[in-house]
Amino acid sequence: MTGEALLAVIQALGGLGLFLLGMQVMTDALKALGGPAMRRALMRYTQTPASGALAGCLSTALLQSSSATTVAAVGFVGAGLLSFSHALGIIFGANLGTTLTGWLVALVGFRFKLTLVLMPLCLVGVLLKLFATPRVGQFGLVLSGFALIFVGLGTLQAGMGHWDPKLALLTLSDSRIILVCLGIVFTLITQSSSAGVATTLTALHAGLISLDQGLALVVGMDIGTTATAALATIGGSTSVRRTGFSHVIFNLFTGGGALLLITPYLWLCDRLGVTTTDPELLLVAFHSLFNLAGVLLILPCTPLFSRLMFRLIPDPGPDTSQALEPAWLSDPPLALGGVLHASRQQAAGLCSHLSALLGGAGRRQDLQAIKLQLLQSQDFLDHLHLQPAETGQWPALLALLAAQDHLYRLLERCEEEEERALTARSSLSLKREARQLSEFIDDLLLARSREPDPSQIGRACSLRGDLQTATAELRLAVMGRIGQGDLDRQAGTQRLEAIRWLERVSNHLCAVLSHLDDAREQLGQA
Repeated sequence: MTGEALLAVIQALGGLGLFLLGMQVMTDALKALGGPAMRRALMRYTQTPASGALAGCLSTALLQSSSATTVAAVGFVGAGLLSFSHALGIIFGANLGTTLTGWLVALVGFRFKLTLVLMPLCLVGVLLKLFATPRVGQFGLVLSGFALIFVGLGTLQAGMGHWDPKLALLTLSDSRIILVCLGIVFTLITQSSSAGVATTLTALHAGLISLDQGLALVVGMDIGTTATAALATIGGSTSVRRTGFSHVIFNLFTGGGALLLITPYLWLCDRLGVTTTDPELLLVAFHSLFNLAGVLLILPCTPLFSRLMFRLIPDPGPDTSQALEPAWLSDPPLALGGVLHASRQQAAGLCSHLSALLGGAGRRQDLQAIKLQLLQSQDFLDHLHLQPAETGQWPALLALLAAQDHLYRLLERCEEEEERALTARSSLSLKREARQLSEFIDDLLLARSREPDPSQIGRACSLRGDLQTATAELRLAVMGRIGQGDLDRQAGTQRLEAIRWLERVSNHLCAVLSHLDDAREQLGQA
């Protein structure tokens, strides 16, 4: 390799590095500026797979990162903030949103020489970051990142312009399978399918590769972008792994279909006589079309796809401790949502056990397993450090800490005082109160299969007040009977402890429901 050729390679690699840096800077700044709003929008507007696909597409187009959108969807499912079927729509749409970068490069990058024009924008962005307010500073980073993208693209284009087209075309294989594998490897190395598409477009524009080769490379890059979602599932819960690998399977499906479409697509372009006029636009059009076709084909089959994923990755059991991912600690709303989901599961387990103790429809639970889950949730909250100024997040953290405290006290009522429940069930004077509490808990268990009923909290507080009034009278009556000799001291003491047990259980239930509802409302505003 001659010295001039070596310099051209170094220049091209430097341009690619600048492009990647610009993408990273711009994406991080956009996430800092609009990440919370994007998170709320994804959760609020993802009511169906179709709306999820639209939300995922727009989120990826705005954040310029399909990986960020996909990893967010994986986290939402793991935290219980989104159902698996709704998250599938986000994953499907993220693929389509990532094609915007290719259009930007093809329509703007090659038609307008923006390198010199945008270079000063880097300085403007840095000055804003150094001297402006934090929010304006983030906007400055967006400008700097945007400028770096086109500076890098111009440098990459200049470097590739000195390469020998004949040598490049000979060294790159004509086998589409090999080209797909090369595209996958390139994306795995750069961790950016956008950078791969931009590099492919630049090589195509410089005449270093043919349109046929470029189409196969782009298919491979689309498949390679699933690596980030797959890595996000390592050590994750069943729902996290299920969501992450859904992205892998969907991209394999669209990539396989796209590979089969290359030949008819090239034939159609030849018949229309546009193969040599704008090959860059033909490449990005193909990238968008096969992703759009994949989304349109899979959306009607979302329920079937969902059942397939449940078969491939079955649920091992109700281990709520798996719902908390250490990686979420860097994203407080997601971490708090995970604790909220885990707390609801723990409350459901304790309610089922209490129902069984009171003769209701529930089943006895493994209290030691629930205790371990509570300790893990509390330890997770201990590692989540927030400031009171963080609106929504700080009140949600306080509410979850209070809920966890009452859940642990409720666990103690279950494991230390089972005989109190038996006394309450068997005593004629306490039977009515025990039945009221049992019926309320059974209703709570049934409510988990539908949308939460706001009246449940009011009913819990009302039941707590009724029990406090009734048990105060019962306590005086029991003490009177002991004093009169109608009831021996041991039996009377058991009766008093059963009364106290009913009061405590109703109090903790009311507190848990109230605090969990407060946390849910605060997280909706965060």
